[in-house]
Amino acid sequence: MDTAIIREYGTVGIEKILTKTVLALNIAPNPMKFSTTISYDLPKQSRINVSISSITGIKIRNLANEVQLPGYQLITWDGLDDNGVPVPVGVYIIKALTPEFAGACKIIKF
Repeated sequence: MDTAIIREYGTVGIEKILTKTVLALNIAPNPMKFSTTISYDLPKQSRINVSISSITGIKIRNLANEVQLPGYQLITWDGLDDNGVPVPVGVYIIKALTPEFAGACKIIKF
């Protein structure tokens, strides 16, 4: 089994997360090779933005920007950027933001 060492310095692009109620994100598989599924339980109907950014904060892909009903939600990321180009191996940040809730987590693409 390979081992990855990840070092983070400074802010990793999860602004305004601490001022909102936490929205728990589940990512499987993580690490991913080709695709992964992001799931969360939305407490109430809300406009939500789910996006992928590089570890340096550069936006890679917008997965959702819509009003969703409350309940369990699933979104699949196919490892592509907004232009349909596969992203390189690395660490990425998945962010989910609503007016009241926010969640973020890291995902490793290999």
